[in-house]
Amino acid sequence: MDNSTKKKESEFTNQDALRGLDNPLIEAFENEGITLKYLTKKLKRELNAKETTDKRIAWKIRQEARKDAHKLRGDYPVERTDLSGEITLRVVYDAQLQGKEENAKTGS
Repeated sequence: MDNSTKKKESEFTNQDALRGLDNPLIEAFENEGITLKYLTKKLKRELNAKETTDKRIAWKIRQEARKDAHKLRGDYPVERTDLSGEITLRVVYDAQLQGKEENAKTGS
């Protein structure tokens, strides 16, 4: 494997993988200018956010930005929700099907 091949493989990004899956969400974002580069810039600004009144560190904004970055990277397990309750099923038995089953049993 030559250096040009290694370089090409290392340039493969998560965005390329999603495009390979024909992800319409990524395409829609990029069409509106919300690219990976744009999001990365905004994330960096949020991670360094300061309160505007007296230049205090805006910890809440930074924490939310960090959480968003981890979610986008897929670092958190998928959230699952267990649902419980009652369900009512209505079974409709087709008379034609019943006739076919009886014919199959009798060999007719």
